[in-house]
Amino acid sequence: MDNLEPQGETSRIAELRRLRILDTPPEPEFDQLVALARQICEVPIALVSLVDRDRQWFKAEDGLGACETPRSQSFCQHALALGGILEVPDSHQDPRFAGNPLVLGPPHIRYYAGAPLRARSGHVLGTLCVIDRIPRELTPAQRTALLVLAAQVVAQIELRSMLLETREAALERDRFFNLSGDLMFVADYEGRFVRVNPAFERVFGYETGELEGQRVLDLVHPRDRRETLREWTLLSHGEEIHGFENRCRRNSGMYRWLNWNAVPLPELRLVYAAARDVTEMRESDESRRRMFDESPDLICTAGLDGFLREVNPAFERTLGYPAVDLLARPFTEFVHPDDLEGTGLALQALAGGASIVQYRNRLVRKDGSVRVIEWNAQPSHNPELLHATGRDMTFKQQTEQELTAHTQRQEAIARFGQRVIAGAAAEDLQLEAVSMVRSALGNASCAIFQTLSHGDHLLMTASDGWLPEQVGSLRIAANRQSIQGTVALTREHFISHDLKKDLERFPGSFALGETGVRSTICVPLQARKRSLGALAAFSETAGRFSDQDLFFLQSIAHALSSSLERALVEEERRTAEEALRESEERYRSVIRTMGSGVVLQDKDGVIRTWNESAERILGLTFEQMMGRSSIDPRWRAIREDESDYPGDEHPAMVTLRTGKPLSGELMGVCKPDGSRVWIEINTRPLMHEVDDAPAGVVCSFADVTARRELQVTLAARVAELEAALKREEELRELLPICSYCKRIRDDQNYWQQVEEYITRHTGSRLSHSFCPDCYEKHVVPMIPPRSA
Repeated sequence: MDNLEPQGETSRIAELRRLRILDTPPEPEFDQLVALARQICEVPIALVSLVDRDRQWFKAEDGLGACETPRSQSFCQHALALGGILEVPDSHQDPRFAGNPLVLGPPHIRYYAGAPLRARSGHVLGTLCVIDRIPRELTPAQRTALLVLAAQVVAQIELRSMLLETREAALERDRFFNLSGDLMFVADYEGRFVRVNPAFERVFGYETGELEGQRVLDLVHPRDRRETLREWTLLSHGEEIHGFENRCRRNSGMYRWLNWNAVPLPELRLVYAAARDVTEMRESDESRRRMFDESPDLICTAGLDGFLREVNPAFERTLGYPAVDLLARPFTEFVHPDDLEGTGLALQALAGGASIVQYRNRLVRKDGSVRVIEWNAQPSHNPELLHATGRDMTFKQQTEQELTAHTQRQEAIARFGQRVIAGAAAEDLQLEAVSMVRSALGNASCAIFQTLSHGDHLLMTASDGWLPEQVGSLRIAANRQSIQGTVALTREHFISHDLKKDLERFPGSFALGETGVRSTICVPLQARKRSLGALAAFSETAGRFSDQDLFFLQSIAHALSSSLERALVEEERRTAEEALRESEERYRSVIRTMGSGVVLQDKDGVIRTWNESAERILGLTFEQMMGRSSIDPRWRAIREDESDYPGDEHPAMVTLRTGKPLSGELMGVCKPDGSRVWIEINTRPLMHEVDDAPAGVVCSFADVTARRELQVTLAARVAELEAALKREEELRELLPICSYCKRIRDDQNYWQQVEEYITRHTGSRLSHSFCPDCYEKHVVPMIPPRSA
């Protein structure tokens, strides 16, 4: 696959190099973000991928096991020119990636989604991407989360770069302190030297450490001490001094003119000062001019009539006007209108002989942009003139404001999250949320719209600054006719930078236009399974809201959603418990009159309710039944085969584990009096709508002891009959009657077999005799006649 070369690729690569993030060791801040992206998107692989010139390098990876791949195989480079997420649901069906080696071979990419990492400069550095080995698509909530996490990755990259620059600046400052040719020292608020750089010691002729602990004022020329003491007092009150000049004594006794800049550090009660020897400069106009021209600060001489007399090149560069234009117009024409009054008061103070230190105002450039300048000014020896130096603080002030605002918002989100975790009431949290949003977004109004139980309307439940009198009464249809309804339905945020245009798409939001709203930002309140409503901020200024505002609202909405969901679940649980109590009462009234035994057991198998029939069948008293569970060893239960019936296999416990009813289970139970009763058991689970497991079980049983005894007796009789029938069959085979002619048989020793059978089964032996006919026919002839 050929490398894609988006427009501005050279400057994008330069930006990536400037941030110094490539080929750095793993860092937990980035590892945690990819782990979170992997978990939220439910994929096996997540990466922070930075697209270099010939490769894509992974600052953090979870599930891949590689640190880089060739750019020619990269999915991420396709996202560089996109404004949003690049999503590839099935790489096998996408001609851009079907033949990619990463698709055909390890890691077998089938699904890809990458959110661009857009730096403050506008360049896309790479992506925060998630990868799967099966086709899929992100949910709207996952897409939003991926974009938010991508913004956090960029923030971490830029913060890392800023901290690196800060550390390097500190090291550079120490090197500069030791190597600088300027005279530098650190002193405490009492005016004693704490640290002196080598240049200071060298110029003033002191040995290393010799000045430490001495008073700074002792080196100052007596005529300059009062002015020096006044400037030192300003420093001790937290004010900086710039361009102050006095004379200081060298170790040889000679004095040199020094031009000082000093900055106090109130938290350490220290003063950092740097000086240049301006002895020759004061004596040489050429040297003064060189400093004047080369200074990065704005330097000017002005008259008390309001016109500038002299400006340095930095002044011209900063305002974009040539010197001739700057000198031809009153200075106040370059001052921002909102700062004219304060600037006039500062000029009056200078005219009265006072010095001005660290006074800030705004100057308007020729192109219309505004620069923030910090001034130090003092009267000249000429009473009609004053001298001033100014430093461009625009970028510093902007950075400070952004950092302060970001810190305040993060602290507000953390405090709000702690309140949610602590279980604060949802109504209180809603009021806190709208107030917090309005304060953080700078006087923008805010409102919360909560989805009603039937789901077809949203009700405004909290507001700060927008129609507060309609809280609890203003309803908005939960459909795509309104912005809030659309956000609640789609669960995706919406930003309108010009509401006049968007009202045509959302006629149901007419109330916004009628209240003067020109721009709005709306984010969903949502739980995992349902929409809870929307959180919206409004402004009367078009184009009011930024991506940082969106992230802040989404963070508050996420925490608030947890509270609202918790309140709804508690309400549903209370309703379910009330229904269960009513159900139990109905059960009690019904089961009392039943002939069968009925018990109601809780989720642990403990008996809570039963009827009199249960006591009668089991032979237990009220006290013996109360609190007994199915696993109580006192039951002494047995199965049909006389083996033990374990308590955890009791039908009630099985139903509680599986949630399934059982019928016709037979169990033998020993009563306290020693007798045994046989019962047939049926079970049914009790389910709550908000729970997945049974909250209890109804167990009914009937006394089947008589039936079982009858079954045992019947079985014995059947066995006896079966044995008799078997003997009858055997006898029938031995009967000495021919079944055909009905004559007595005597073949095959038949009579002998009959005799043996009777002897075998009765233990009797037969005696033999003759019938009268046989006796006369066979025996008599054999008797010898008697002699006379």
